[in-house]
Order: sequence, then structure tokens, then C-alpha cells
Amino acid sequence: MVTVAATDIHNNLLPSSNWGKSKVDLAALGENIYSTLPGGRFGYMSGTSQATAFVSGVAALALSACPRMRPRDFRALLYATVNRLPQLEKRVGSGGRLDAGAALRLLSERGCDRQAW
Repeated sequence: MVTVAATDIHNNLLPSSNWGKSKVDLAALGENIYSTLPGGRFGYMSGTSQATAFVSGVAALALSACPRMRPRDFRALLYATVNRLPQLEKRVGSGGRLDAGAALRLLSERGCDRQAW
């Protein structure tokens, strides 16, 4: 399990977001995300559900590159590649915000072996 907090565009936690250095792994953008709405509509939403979708997307891409990746290895990949930010340092376990590009570059450059990161 990977737990996710939601931030605004300034990397501050949303007031509604969960957080806790020992309970939440990382943060991701979760404010004003264009998404699907009930009734076949689209609109902007904010919250951890929107932030988690970005992390799930990175998980899907990582697994497509490394089909045998274990959950703990995915968590290690995230921790190794977050953007560390002072405002998140004491709020989430990794101390940072998701960096999808960094995670995928690391897999591309060093392969699927966790020892290479």
C-alpha cells in the first residue's frame, strides 16, 4: 500500500488532505484536477482521490516497464525520486512530492533491479 497526500500548485498540503510522517508516503498534486463526474460529465475536483490517481498512473507505467516489480520496490522507487520539499519534510514519510518523470527515468536508466537505484 502507498498512501498519498494532496497538495496545491504551491506544494502546500490541502486543508482536507491526510498527512503524517509515519502514515503517509508522499504527496501529489490534488487541487483543481479536471476529471470525470457523475452523470457522464467532466469538471474540476480537489482531494487525495485526485492525487492518488497520479501515483496509480506511475505504478501502471512502472509495472509495464518492470512486470515483476514488487510493491515494496515500487515504494522504494517513489521515495528515491520524489521532489523533496521543506513544507512536506515533516508531513509525509518521503518528505516530498511525486516526480513521475524522475521515477520513469530512473527505471529507464538503471533498470528494474532495486539495488541499482
